[in-house]
Amino acid sequence: MKIKFCGAAEGVTGSCTLVDVDGSKYLVDCGRFQGPKEIEEKNRRDFLFDPREVEAVFLTHAHLDHSGLLPRLVNEGFQGRVYCTVPTVDMTEIVLMDAAKIAEEDARYEQVKPLYDRDDVVRLMSFFEGRPYRTEFAVGNLQVKLWDAGHILGSAIVELYDGYKRIIFSGDLGNY
Repeated sequence: MKIKFCGAAEGVTGSCTLVDVDGSKYLVDCGRFQGPKEIEEKNRRDFLFDPREVEAVFLTHAHLDHSGLLPRLVNEGFQGRVYCTVPTVDMTEIVLMDAAKIAEEDARYEQVKPLYDRDDVVRLMSFFEGRPYRTEFAVGNLQVKLWDAGHILGSAIVELYDGYKRIIFSGDLGNY
């Protein structure tokens, strides 16, 4: 199992980690960078991986800094599934629709193309698959389990096991 941090490594936003298991590629989160203009510009840079090669995304929670580049990931060729808890499916749609509306308004004002629009979010949502907490499921070469992170409604700690190594991604944590 190889891990590459593609966001939130030199800051606190843009959570995105590439996990390679014997050539099968997965993401944990695909979040937007948030902050001053120079930070926000990172959202338009090329991904550090080919979205067409990613088999699945495991989303820890709906906040924009964890989910905010998912529409762009789909626009650039991702065809897998997005796995998360059932409440996170609904929460993510609300968060991304709001972000897309703001992006469309900002783009009109700045006379640029938005990062994505509401139609892109509608398309993305067909890729989602909600799963219950503490129930193991298989995705490719991995056994996956989602644990309650206590951060926001539906937030999860993602456990990945490839038969040899087990890795845990906390996302953001709440109270005990």
